[in-house]
Amino acid sequence: MKIKILLILLPIIMIGTSVLATSEMQEQTKTLELNTNNANTVLASFPQTIEYDDGEFKGELSIDENSLQITTIKHGTYEQLLTLSKEYQNLDKSDLDYIPKDFIYNGYRYYLTNCIWEITGTEDIADITMPKTYLAKTTYKAIKNVEYPYTYECTVNYEGEVTKTSNDKIQYTLTYQEEKPAAPQEKKQIPILPVLGGTGLFIVLIFFLLPNAKITNYAKGKYKVVKHIRVSAINPKVDLRYLPNATTNVFAIVFNKRIANKLHGGYVKILTPKNTIQKAIIKNSIEINI
Repeated sequence: MKIKILLILLPIIMIGTSVLATSEMQEQTKTLELNTNNANTVLASFPQTIEYDDGEFKGELSIDENSLQITTIKHGTYEQLLTLSKEYQNLDKSDLDYIPKDFIYNGYRYYLTNCIWEITGTEDIADITMPKTYLAKTTYKAIKNVEYPYTYECTVNYEGEVTKTSNDKIQYTLTYQEEKPAAPQEKKQIPILPVLGGTGLFIVLIFFLLPNAKITNYAKGKYKVVKHIRVSAINPKVDLRYLPNATTNVFAIVFNKRIANKLHGGYVKILTPKNTIQKAIIKNSIEINI
């Protein structure tokens, strides 16, 4: 008995996952404003390691103590009032002409602001007691310009090897081709073997829309990721207005390598609860204190 087979072929879709691990060296800069410029005290204020996570690569970066840079920040001056009291004794008259109106002391010029006269001696003239000598108790004041205490901007670099683990999903569409059977020699069904043809394999890579940046918040000596975001290369902006997980006003926006390369040398718009500012993108991360 001959059997005629009509084979209707449908594409078979298979989805697989490939895991790849790559590594690279990364560097980050961290800045603190402190009240001291003592190198040992400053270094002790920085964590020895920080976690790195740009959405693609993860790892731990270690502090490079030799990269420490300290810049003095001056905050201007204020006026301090200096007061000096002096007494002038055995004066013949209670007359300001006997009193110096100003003088220099310890490099500051003092000016007379008050004088109190006291009678220290008398004499009798025609049975009338008259003042003979006077004491002048005076007050002088001077103005001293004093600088507010300095603070110091302290910057160190962190560096280390970070690793990227890729779990890319690949969709394979396989089309099977019918193999025509040879002329029958026996009354038996010729098996049809699926042959995978060179033109029959189509590989479609499915790229998922993933975040390309993250917002981190500095607290308890390290940065913690509070939100993963996607930044446009055409109109780059980052919104810091709605971050309920943030506990301080110090943030760092970390871009992955691809978007950082696209934005390098440009500006990103930062939306804060107070205002909108622009930050230049030189490295793969920027820090902002709002």
